[in-house]
Amino acid sequence: MGEVSQPQNNFRCSDGASGLASDTGVNGAAWAALLETAWAALERAHAPYSGFRVGAAALMSDGTISAGCNVENASYPLGICAERVALGAAVANFRLRPGQLTAMAVVSEAEGLTPPCGACRQTMAEFARDIPILLANRHRKKLHRLKDIFPEAFTRGNLAVEA
Repeated sequence: MGEVSQPQNNFRCSDGASGLASDTGVNGAAWAALLETAWAALERAHAPYSGFRVGAAALMSDGTISAGCNVENASYPLGICAERVALGAAVANFRLRPGQLTAMAVVSEAEGLTPPCGACRQTMAEFARDIPILLANRHRKKLHRLKDIFPEAFTRGNLAVEA
């Protein structure tokens, strides 16, 4: 696991992060670190207009974790989602490149789970075609795969650009 500051949080879920390792290629400790990082990022969200805070964490193939939170703007369309902040930070700080994204976690305090929007799914698809994405709130979590929630991504192949 890469070196990442891991602030403590109060998130506990009855099904535990350790049960997520099967069929994802990501071990329980990595899922726990992703969740902890995403919850810490949520605390830093800038959501003065909606109050809807989201945190995200991206795991790279070398074990590094990049955090992101949503950042709202008075000009609403200029806000940016937590997932794209985490991926942009991964590119800027850790040189994330296509094929290096291993998993993501997205957390919110909403009653229901908060799936990535279309723009976030497209951005994830730039770096990995099929990764596990863990959605969580204070009461539950659910694992998805990018290829299942975004089956027809527009990729480099559509541009006839070599990978």
